[in-house]
Amino acid sequence: DGWLYVTFACWFVSLLLTLLSLMPRQWRVDTTILQGDPARSGGTMGLEEFFQQSTRNKRRLLIPSILLFAAGTLSAVRFLFS
Repeated sequence: DGWLYVTFACWFVSLLLTLLSLMPRQWRVDTTILQGDPARSGGTMGLEEFFQQSTRNKRRLLIPSILLFAAGTLSAVRFLFS
C-alpha cells in the first residue's frame, strides 16, 4: 500500500532534518563583541548575532521535521485502518 511508503518516507526525511539541525556549522564569530557592526563588511558576527542565527537555522530545520513526523504518524494510522 502507498500509505506505508509515505509513512517511512516522512519519518526518514524527518530524521534527516533533525540530524542536520544537530550538526555544527562553521560561523565566523568575534568573541570580543556582543553585537556586530552592520557597516563593517568583515563577515564576522558578534555573540548575539551568532546565537540568533544558530537558533534561526535550527528552527528552519526542526519545524518541518516535526510536521513531517506528524504526517508520517497520521499516514501510519491511515495505513493500519485501511
